[in-house]
Amino acid sequence: MSAVGTQVDLGLRLLDDQLFDSEEHRCGRVDDVQLKGAPGLPTEVSALLVGPGAWTGRLRKPFAYLVEGLAPDYMHYVPWNDVVRVGTSVRLSRPAQELGLETSDGRSVQWVGDAPRGTIRLSELLRSRLVTTTRTDLGRIWDVRVERQTELPDERINEAWRVTGLVTGRMGWQERIGMSPEGDAAEGETFTPWESVQDISSGVVTVADVGGR
Repeated sequence: MSAVGTQVDLGLRLLDDQLFDSEEHRCGRVDDVQLKGAPGLPTEVSALLVGPGAWTGRLRKPFAYLVEGLAPDYMHYVPWNDVVRVGTSVRLSRPAQELGLETSDGRSVQWVGDAPRGTIRLSELLRSRLVTTTRTDLGRIWDVRVERQTELPDERINEAWRVTGLVTGRMGWQERIGMSPEGDAAEGETFTPWESVQDISSGVVTVADVGGR
């Protein structure tokens, strides 16, 4: 059977979903997603980030200021190859303690301000302004689309999820909150290919001008 490309929107599909370990024990939520790669270059999901150190970075002002200094300055990470199923919840391949979750012994920990080189956090992209190199504003980024190449297009995970583009605009917002179906949007108003991304800075993602945009 040949592989089939299936489109997945990361924010809609993963963020805030409950985690269950291999023993069916609840062990947190997906508070952020780590991507390995760089702007415009091949990039894929590499880990799930779990704990207050991850979700506080998603808070909007002034709420972020209220919790600054109160939440832990670290988060736990779960390597993507330990994810075995994604549906209404996320299932993991090992017990929580073996993965370092719900422990304070420093295993599988990542510091808030010290992301590994060559990685991007999903939260850095969501709600950022998308602008062209000539400063045309294309709107806010509502989700990040990936493609999974699999022979089994179901909840089981046995492959990489590779970033294909950014979802913006009114339709992108509707998809993010579940009002529109997840799918392969046409390029233009709501979808910008990842290859055109040139830079990611605080709150702004810059893409190449294409077709007069």
